[in-house]
Amino acid sequence: MLKIATAYFSNNELHCLEVGYGFSTLKKHDNYLTIHKIDEHNIQNEIDNIAYSKPNIVVIFLSYNCYDLLLELSSQLKRLLEHVILVACHSLASRLAEHLLKDIRHIDVAVIGDFENTLSELCALTAKKKNYTECKGVAYILNGKYVINKFRQTEEIGTISFPYRNCFPTDTRFFHVYGSRGCEGKCLFCDRSILHTASGYKKPRFRDIDDVIREVDLLVKEYNCKFVSFSDPTFCSSSNIINRLEQLYSYLSQKKYWIQFSMNLRAEQITQEVAACMNKLKKVGLGKVFIGIESFNEFELKLYGKIANIRSNINAINILQDNNSADDDYNLRFEYGFINFNPYSNIEGLKNNLNNLRKYNVHVDPYIISSKVSLNYLTKLTKIVDRDNLFVKSIDEFSLRELMSYRFEYRFIHKNVQEIYDIVLNCVKKLNLRNINGSEFIRNRYYHFFGFDYIVEKFDAAYRKWLSEVNDFSCSLFEYIISNKDEYNRKLCCAISLCDEFKKQFITTDHNLRFIQQRALIQLKKIDELIYYR
Repeated sequence: MLKIATAYFSNNELHCLEVGYGFSTLKKHDNYLTIHKIDEHNIQNEIDNIAYSKPNIVVIFLSYNCYDLLLELSSQLKRLLEHVILVACHSLASRLAEHLLKDIRHIDVAVIGDFENTLSELCALTAKKKNYTECKGVAYILNGKYVINKFRQTEEIGTISFPYRNCFPTDTRFFHVYGSRGCEGKCLFCDRSILHTASGYKKPRFRDIDDVIREVDLLVKEYNCKFVSFSDPTFCSSSNIINRLEQLYSYLSQKKYWIQFSMNLRAEQITQEVAACMNKLKKVGLGKVFIGIESFNEFELKLYGKIANIRSNINAINILQDNNSADDDYNLRFEYGFINFNPYSNIEGLKNNLNNLRKYNVHVDPYIISSKVSLNYLTKLTKIVDRDNLFVKSIDEFSLRELMSYRFEYRFIHKNVQEIYDIVLNCVKKLNLRNINGSEFIRNRYYHFFGFDYIVEKFDAAYRKWLSEVNDFSCSLFEYIISNKDEYNRKLCCAISLCDEFKKQFITTDHNLRFIQQRALIQLKKIDELIYYR
């Protein structure tokens, strides 16, 4: 039996889900496993705990901005444990393997791509006292040279053990679940599929719905789960979407429990038939569908590498709004992903985005008008921006610490867009509006258990008013910022004044929504149906 210590640095829920798959793999071989969440406050204590257990292997799951912690952890463990093998996993380890191994020489192995099978083989080789250089799907330094072994593709996705979750906080009944690996989209700003493409998979792999439901069953049984976010980049492919949604409805409609859930789909997948499926699914808990439309400018969609074009985006919006207009029981919210700013944004494009957001009744808030494409070493769009010298320096000049950052700062190619973005950002900070994502789930949960009554009626009215006022002000504010010809300081001053005035008028609207939401939560607490413990 091997002694294995694991370490991770991030509390991000999706990262923890992925790390949970690694824990599950390491546990199922009867290894003695310890799990250590590392941060700047506890690192020395956790290093001592790891050293005390004298592990054969330490598996480290990398996340953004962990360079300093990783360096400290690895250097001390190598000093304290002479024969320990230090293994780095996850997306950054896959893409930065050579940089990582040459910069932090304490790390012995970087796992490339999906890590389940590779970790299993690494454990088996270590137990037999064989060298890790025989393991498939790893990179290492040998005689001063960087070596990468042939990839090891993951076993059938349906045979992968459910993620181990017992080590994570259990103060919630909300869980993320993956129903697939990979994505059929090729968005150049996305880093979600790095593990799977690094393993050689070009197409997404989907778990059978009955396997997904078995995981949900387990979450309900062990954690009294009330809410599941199907957090795949897209829950379905374009070819299996109807069958997959129908199966999901069929399974959930037979359950004694009622959980709420959300999912991500793609604009080009939306048809009348798909909308009808979603209308059925809301009866068994579907409350929100996220769809990334990103822009109403064709040149930006091409820049982002989107499959959908303007026509398919508008078609999706129109179908979903028509489908939702007849809501009289459960509310189904469609949240549209939008990227208002990118390094190549221009005034005409910003105006066009605003005009079409209004025209097609897409809800606008300060966070949408300030949305800016995020770039890091894992995003393909980064190479284009680097080529055009819009980062502070060439990516080739970045240190490993910088390469492991979550967000690379860049310049806008048009100076007037930079000024607009700066004013918008100042306004967002000034407004400091709370995020009411999730309110629709509270409303639907109350409706499910108590029916349509005075509270639901008031909730709906307060929610619509909140959205309407935020939408109208956000659109007006952005129109003012992009249209006003005053010099920067004067325009900023006026924009901040508009925000101050809006906040004064908005207090009552916000209070009314908070009040009715709290009344619903009090009733749900009485029957132990809260999603989050309070």
